[in-house]
Amino acid sequence: MRCTTTASGQREPASPFYDPAQAARYDAVMRDCYQILDKTMGKLMAQMDDKTVLMLASDHGAVPNAYVCDIYRYLARYDLVVLDEHQKPDMTQSQVYLKDERGGLEIYVNLAGREATGIVPQSDYDAVCAKTLHALGSWHVLEEGELRNAVSLALLNVVAH
Repeated sequence: MRCTTTASGQREPASPFYDPAQAARYDAVMRDCYQILDKTMGKLMAQMDDKTVLMLASDHGAVPNAYVCDIYRYLARYDLVVLDEHQKPDMTQSQVYLKDERGGLEIYVNLAGREATGIVPQSDYDAVCAKTLHALGSWHVLEEGELRNAVSLALLNVVAH
């Protein structure tokens, strides 16, 4: 079972993905998710002593999604990604890509010598990173007539490449 904003969006009337006929089903999914979380937290807390600090972090506040962002299509506008006929990235031509197993939240440079399909020379690595950060920082959507950032914060991971 995955607990995602999809479930919260399907059960929240303010979401454009809300379907009254399906809301009860997704309400049950969210309830199950919170019960699993409560049980897990109880087990963790039972193992803690007075000197243990437990900190929780979340990647989102479980608010309903108001719009859908297709990052590959967006990055294609900046020539960072080339899409094939199925709208999937062509790794032999794309400068950046996302790893599904990492949740699709991290963008990687398709670096020559590191990636099997790598096309970006080491000398262009920093420029591709800068172009990607610029693209993400420039991404806006219109929500209820208001211009909003699609990406609130994009950070560069400064590890050896």
